[in-house]
Amino acid sequence: HCCQLLNSLLLTSVYLCLRMGKKTKSKKSTSKKSKGRKVKMDEEEEQDIRIKITMEEVHANLKVLLEEWVSKCRIASEFPVGEERQRAIEAFCTSFVPGDVEEDEMKEYAKSLADDDDFFQSLRRELGQCLSGDGVDSISRNEEYTMVEFTLLPPTDIDTSLDLVREICFVTTDEGLTWTAEG
Repeated sequence: HCCQLLNSLLLTSVYLCLRMGKKTKSKKSTSKKSKGRKVKMDEEEEQDIRIKITMEEVHANLKVLLEEWVSKCRIASEFPVGEERQRAIEAFCTSFVPGDVEEDEMKEYAKSLADDDDFFQSLRRELGQCLSGDGVDSISRNEEYTMVEFTLLPPTDIDTSLDLVREICFVTTDEGLTWTAEG
């Protein structure tokens, strides 16, 4: 059971936790030996700029979409495993999965959610945490406010010896009008 839970969480990570955000360049001095002498060099190092925010500061449109996603997941979970549930999960994925993901890849993701109830329930629970703020360790955004990342604490109702902290990222490409999972 623990391996199945870990597998579900790792699979969710593949779809949700690719890092985006503004990268800035800072110079870092290093020394390198050249023909027996030290030569000072500058190398550029990229760093993410993250700004911590509170639940109240989460973009209003992202909150609306979180409500919609949680509702669609609840509706889908009421269907038994089968075609109706698959269609309901695909309807959820239509607005949840980034628009640049090919339709067949989105349907494959929806199928993986429909086929693996633990995976689906894990995602449903995590979206609920993002919406309610319960079990959220921290929330951060990038400088332009085009990415919001929730760091989630492990659920207290799951018996596991692993201390898993999850990160779920949401992005917008239209100044906050619509948001999707980062992927």
